Amino acid sequence: QQQQQQQHHLPPIACELDWTRPQDCPLKPHSFDTIVGTDVLFAPSLVRPLLETLTRFATHQVYLCLQIRCPDSYPLFLKLAPDYGWALEELNLANTDPSSCCRWGVDMECHLWKLTRKRKTVQNKHKKNKNKKEKRAEKNAVVKNKELEEETNRDQDQDENVDIENSQKRNNIMETNKEEIKKEKKRKKKKKRKHHDESDDEKHQPSAQTTKKLKRL
Repeated sequence: QQQQQQQHHLPPIACELDWTRPQDCPLKPHSFDTIVGTDVLFAPSLVRPLLETLTRFATHQVYLCLQIRCPDSYPLFLKLAPDYGWALEELNLANTDPSSCCRWGVDMECHLWKLTRKRKTVQNKHKKNKNKKEKRAEKNAVVKNKELEEETNRDQDQDENVDIENSQKRNNIMETNKEEIKKEKKRKKKKKRKHHDESDDEKHQPSAQTTKKLKRL
């Protein structure tokens, strides 16, 4: 960018940046090789937005000069930075070259941290997260399919039970009808036999005239 500015004689760019909405900044993602910041840790709620902003715009490394103004923000930053793909290295200000050292930083007990972007780590993490999401989605799909299959089987079993019950009812009705038909046949047969016996008795019984003749004799 410095070379481009020298070639095109462009002035440095200054713009507003909201850590909670870095996407609203007109600067393109990964537009800076190095980012330098100081006194940027003062609230735990802004630690993640700071890391997300640094991750969005830095391509290689970040230098942060920090005072422990907030006892909760400082350890939280050191804990979360690796999760965003940053390798942390604390530079000892007291052992640096006095000619290039910022003496007021030592006097004010500042901590100088160098954050180096580990692209492979970030990519691998994204891949792992993606694989986890895919595996979770596959697992959920398997569970849903299993539940659907069990529900379908239950419905089929219920339908089969209903069919069996209906079949048993039909069989019972048919058996009942058969029994009634048999009984009706027996009654008719019995009635016919009775009528036949009565007819035979009438045939064998002598008439009144025959009885009178027998009496005369």
